[in-house]
Formats: sequence, structure tokens, C-alpha cells
Amino acid sequence: MTDLEQRAKYYGGAAPGDGPYFNTGLTIRTSKALLASGIDTPERILFMTDRQLSSIPLIGPVSMLEIMKYRARCGKK
Repeated sequence: MTDLEQRAKYYGGAAPGDGPYFNTGLTIRTSKALLASGIDTPERILFMTDRQLSSIPLIGPVSMLEIMKYRARCGKK
């Protein structure tokens, strides 16, 4: 098994350095929830309301905190 295959298995199909949410500070769990809901770029979460984000399945208080930190770093208050 290659290193990439091992990381993909360990991280449930998404290795840490893969995908559009790499280097955003979001956990893999939050990234997967966003991707599963069709939010395929981190820029899209900058323009969504808190209500829209919290209505996404599997986005709870911890994920919302991660998203708020990301938005603060990118200039969205």
C-alpha cells in the first residue's frame, strides 16, 4: 500500500493535503461536510450567512467555530 493510499484510508478517503480546503484550518470532517453539500470552494463560505452554514448537515458548533476562524482570517467578520 502506498503512502497516499494509507493516508486516504486513515483519513476516510481524503488525505490532509488533498482537496480545496487544504491549508484553511478546517478539519477533514468539516471539509467533507461542506463538499458533500456542494460547497466546493472555500471562497463560497465567505459569502454564506451563519444560518445557511449551520443548516448544512454535520455542521455543528465546533465546525461553525472553525468556519468563523477561517472567515476572520480572510477578512469576513
